[in-house]
Amino acid sequence: MAQVKLKIIQGVSQGGPTEVSCALNLLNPPPTSPADTFLQDNQGGDIAFTTVNGQYKYTWIQPSYVPHFYLVPAEYKATALHETVAFDVMVSNVAAGWEIIAFQFSLMWNTTMLAPKATGIGPYYDYGTFLEGFEYVPGGVFYAADINTHYRPFPLHELDPEYNYSTFGEIMMPDPNTGYTYHPTFPNGGGKLMTVYFDAIYQTISPAEAWTYVEFIGEDMLVMNKYGSNVGYNGADPAHYRAPMKILGLSIDVYTQYPYPFGGQGGNATSDSFGPQQQVCLTALVTYNEYPVQQKLVGFEIYHQGSVPGSYYDFWREGTTGVDGKTTVCFRLPWPCDDPVHKIFGWWYVNATVEVAEKVVVDNLKFWVWWPVEVVSIEPKQTSVIQSKQGTTIDFEMIYRRYDAQVIPVILTATVYDELGFFIGSAYLSTTVSNNPVAYDVNGNPIPHDYVWDFTIYIPSNAVVGKGIVYGNAFSNFPWNGGVPYCPEVHNTIDFFITKP
Repeated sequence: MAQVKLKIIQGVSQGGPTEVSCALNLLNPPPTSPADTFLQDNQGGDIAFTTVNGQYKYTWIQPSYVPHFYLVPAEYKATALHETVAFDVMVSNVAAGWEIIAFQFSLMWNTTMLAPKATGIGPYYDYGTFLEGFEYVPGGVFYAADINTHYRPFPLHELDPEYNYSTFGEIMMPDPNTGYTYHPTFPNGGGKLMTVYFDAIYQTISPAEAWTYVEFIGEDMLVMNKYGSNVGYNGADPAHYRAPMKILGLSIDVYTQYPYPFGGQGGNATSDSFGPQQQVCLTALVTYNEYPVQQKLVGFEIYHQGSVPGSYYDFWREGTTGVDGKTTVCFRLPWPCDDPVHKIFGWWYVNATVEVAEKVVVDNLKFWVWWPVEVVSIEPKQTSVIQSKQGTTIDFEMIYRRYDAQVIPVILTATVYDELGFFIGSAYLSTTVSNNPVAYDVNGNPIPHDYVWDFTIYIPSNAVVGKGIVYGNAFSNFPWNGGVPYCPEVHNTIDFFITKP
């Protein structure tokens, strides 16, 4: 006859109430008079009937499964000493009914083969993507870590003497916009809790292999819901790790003039980047069973493909190894008159080859060419300020970046003109920048480290009313100290105005 839809306004949960119910009754059927529920024929006569009332019940049912932890990749074979070894800490089987808001876990590793490596956002770790997908405000997931320790107070079980561990916690904070409450429900599924980083500190000589595990400590695992209960977990899979293997015999390693590890030392490595017109020196080290081989001819090929037609470079050099097994060749990056940025910027590749006793070995190297420090943008935070006899102020934001791992100094400057081109204010920041370690996107290109400089400029009373302009620069030092620009000057793309009262 009809369908009535009602909205559930009282939920259930493990924290209570675990069940809610109410009657669903047909109101006042006969013989109540007057009747609210009745049945009539087409002449308006009453038809006798009986009623069957209903009952609504909503019950919290405990999920049939609990979370499972695992590491990705499950097997990691390092290829070089001091390689950055990264493991993603994953969780799956997260049931909405538990209303989980926090995870705690400990990872242990063999200290003769691995050491925590400072990288990413946090100390030795990067943030995850699972709880962050449901946070209510930016920064709404709190991280805590106890890094690289061995001691375990009673009643915790002691570790093997060769092992250390780190404990991590990830907590979703409640919504401050709703009186610090949580919103139902957390979705089923799972994802990445965080990424942890290690340094490959031990290597073997081929064909010997050394394996170990990076594994969870079961008694440290906690999965907390918003009621403060530990819902437990079902298993935590370790990762199998193999130390890098050094292959003896004839070997060649080509790298740039930057100190280790920034020069691309090691097989098929990447050097820190170079700036426009910078001199690049390539050194090739030739060894046999790790002993220098001298008086050997080494061939070099350097090539680059720019992003515009007609920007292909391919050239060759040659050198002879000395008593230390090394030979070095240098060249300066070209800088054509027409569109040098699109012709020169990007990846440059190097091949180095040598032959000993009819055996040829090759090493490859690449380096990125870009501005040493790049000012990406400089924009006003207000689009207008009101002029006055006392003057006024306006706030700006500069975004600048660096691709390289090495730390370098930079002087950032901002200069403001009014509409008639009169200088009306300036500011500067002396700082250092780096991108250590360099990460790479899905296309294999380096991801720069972006910085933000917020500053305020005083606008004097003599500044004319109208549209202003701000210029941003990055210098190696102040020009009066011999500093030079790191990148081209930029100016604002968002207009700002000095307006009359």
